[in-house]
Amino acid sequence: MKVKIGQRCPAGACMLARMGGGFAAGFDVAVWHCLMLPAATPLSIVERLNRETVKALQSAEVKEEFSRQGAEAKSSTPQALDNYIRVEIARWRKVARDAGMKPTN
Repeated sequence: MKVKIGQRCPAGACMLARMGGGFAAGFDVAVWHCLMLPAATPLSIVERLNRETVKALQSAEVKEEFSRQGAEAKSSTPQALDNYIRVEIARWRKVARDAGMKPTN
């Protein structure tokens, strides 16, 4: 599931729609959820879970419920998710570093 901040969500329920879209140009943040498994999970299980999840996300009932909540169901492959997470970590690491943020315990 993903709701992008920086574009109006379909149901008008996201924060940006309430705020009138007043973010600076280039501001792009997405709220997303995913299913994660332990690294040692057999590939056959990963593939089956992905297949069944994609099938569920394509159902009219799930699409309708997500839309009602102002979200959009999107699916991908495990490899695409891995890449997305790596890109997001690098992106936000740079944002934190550029802002002078330091890790705390």
